[in-house]
Amino acid sequence: MRVFVYEFITGGGLFDAGWWPAPESLLCEGAAMAGAVIRDFAACSGVSVTLLWDQRLPRPEFAGGCDVADVGSADDHQRAFSQ
Repeated sequence: MRVFVYEFITGGGLFDAGWWPAPESLLCEGAAMAGAVIRDFAACSGVSVTLLWDQRLPRPEFAGGCDVADVGSADDHQRAFSQ
């Protein structure tokens, strides 16, 4: 099974929202939520996880358990999310 994990703040949603940088508290909370979901799914046998990630942010430590699709613009965000 393939699981798509998306969190708006860290997943590139701010390209569409038109504001940057995000407050540090939102970045931390968003990364924590995405990380918790990824760790849970990565622990399941037969599950692969794909995560959208805003390339302006440092790569998260938890990304080792999933495929990361880097988002670098509003167009990238729309295309990757739709895919």
